[in-house]
Amino acid sequence: MTAVKDFAVTFIVCLISSYVILFFGGWLIFENLFGALCAFSLIMAVLISWLMSLSDKIDKLENRIKELEEKQKA
Repeated sequence: MTAVKDFAVTFIVCLISSYVILFFGGWLIFENLFGALCAFSLIMAVLISWLMSLSDKIDKLENRIKELEEKQKA
């Protein structure tokens, strides 16, 4: 459930930041401001969530390696 919550928070942050970027001139590129805003936010949220999940996996692997090294020393 935390993955969904993390994604939702990331999406909202991306939505707000995309709105700010599009508000200050980026909307001139697109005809539909809301469509461009949602598209940018979705892409950014997916990429950031993917990177956050990779970071969590790396942290878990680092902890596992430490545990295995400690077992090997003992």
